[in-house]
Amino acid sequence: MPRAIPTVQRRLLGYPEVATYLGISVRAAKELAHEGKLLKVLIGHRVLFDVVDVDHFIEQIKRAS
Repeated sequence: MPRAIPTVQRRLLGYPEVATYLGISVRAAKELAHEGKLLKVLIGHRVLFDVVDVDHFIEQIKRAS
């Protein structure tokens, strides 16, 4: 019987995924990252976003509203 490969949920998202997650455009996500409002993770030349940090960003803007 073949071993089942566990499903891994991604923790790091690229610009398109984080934009979809937040319900904004990719351009808006890039602006938030450039302004330092969205923390980014650099792996080589790739810019990624930790879902935990994105959730924290959401909580911050909820409190500010």
